Amino acid sequence: MEWGYLAMMPRLPKVKVDDPQWEWYRSEEAARLVAVARDEWERALLLFPLATGARMGEQIAIRWGDVDWMSRMIHIRQSAPGGKAIAGTKSGRHRAVPLTPELSQALRAIEHGSEWIFVNDDGTRLRPGQMREHLWAAQRRAGLRQIPWHGLRHSFASVLVSGGAPLRVVQRWLGHSSITTSERYGHLAPGAGDNFISLLSFGTDPLTANAPAAEIRANLVPTAASETVN
Repeated sequence: MEWGYLAMMPRLPKVKVDDPQWEWYRSEEAARLVAVARDEWERALLLFPLATGARMGEQIAIRWGDVDWMSRMIHIRQSAPGGKAIAGTKSGRHRAVPLTPELSQALRAIEHGSEWIFVNDDGTRLRPGQMREHLWAAQRRAGLRQIPWHGLRHSFASVLVSGGAPLRVVQRWLGHSSITTSERYGHLAPGAGDNFISLLSFGTDPLTANAPAAEIRANLVPTAASETVN
């Protein structure tokens, strides 16, 4: 419609689709992935999305100027979707993620004079295919199942939520515009509300819900002696 090809928006049928599935690494699996890095540079490359939740395009576009060593924050302001021209982030918003001590050490170990952090020897920014090759090779060495690069972002969020981090905090660090998007990780929260299931106790005294059956019957069924007295 904006380009003038359509006079009006066509009425399209609603299509029912399954909930999106994603793959991620648990904390111990992510540790194995980082541990098999061949050098400091590859270690920083793999650790960055696991510790910041950055998308691939955001990692390609990250500059040394985006690292605030004093306040220990990573500022994600832009992206290079598909490794192409620099643009804004997907949400169009700037976000800041705390710099973990581990990532700080990894980045310090690869400091160089180029504007961009993750570059080739000639100073050019990495291409998406190069990043995937590093990930696939590391996955094979670590004996891990293969997940896509975006799975490292999912791992960041999943490990946080399963460790008890509030969804609102994860939403802010991921840069999601709506909490609805972040709620996909809600089922990973410790307990995920399982303790409330005890409220669904019908016809049974909650205090005796876990008591042996014989004990419950003794409290509920009158004996012949008690019937005579009554």
